[in-house]
Formats: sequence, C-alpha cells, structure tokens
Amino acid sequence: MIPVPLSVMNDYITILMDRDISPGHVEYYKKWLRYFYDFSAKYLNTDEKTEKVKFFLEKLRSKQQTPAQCQQAAHAISLYFEMQNQNTPEKMADGESALQQNPIKEQKLSTPLPRLPSTNVIGSAFIHTP
Repeated sequence: MIPVPLSVMNDYITILMDRDISPGHVEYYKKWLRYFYDFSAKYLNTDEKTEKVKFFLEKLRSKQQTPAQCQQAAHAISLYFEMQNQNTPEKMADGESALQQNPIKEQKLSTPLPRLPSTNVIGSAFIHTP
C-alpha cells in the first residue's frame, strides 16, 4: 500500500478536527483516505475528481462495503479534496511529489470496473450526517 505522506495526513487530521468529526470516527476517515490514496495511485489515470470518486466507490461496493460505509468514505474523500483546495500550491506539490518519487507500474484490476453513467456523484454522495 502506498502511504499517505505524513504532511498530508497531518493536514487531514486538522481538517477532521475543524469539521468536528467525532473522535470515534477519525480512524475510519483516515482509513478511507489511505485506501483512496492507494487506489488512486495504483489504478486511476485521471485527474478528474468526480471520476476518481466514482471508481473508488464502485470498488468499495464490489468489496461488499455497506451503503453507510460508502457514504462515510465519500465524505472522507470530500474533506481530502477540500483540504487540497485550501492548501497552498507548495503544500499540494509536496504531497504529489511522494507519488512522483515512487512511480508505480500500472496494474490491471482482477475484475475491470464497470463504466458508470455520467452523473454528479459528488452532489449526492458527500452528504454528511453527524
């Protein structure tokens, strides 16, 4: 698994605290970020956030994650994107450089991900209920 750079994870934990994510859920949110970060680096060749989220959530569903888990994962990733938007270009480049320094050969999924219809997943999947 490709690790999330420490500076990125620290910034992410800060945004979780700023958004009042309950301490009992913080570890789950960090887990979803780790999974998303690894999945994106290994399997996705797009910079389009909507596409990344769609494929990631589809992968979670294929792994029998519950709708509640998928919703929590979607919210966790939305906070990651929010964090990226708040960070300066310099900080974002630091996080991206970790992937550039450790290039990964493209790997094929054992089961190809199905193409999903073009819908606005972000609008409905990122609803957070405390």
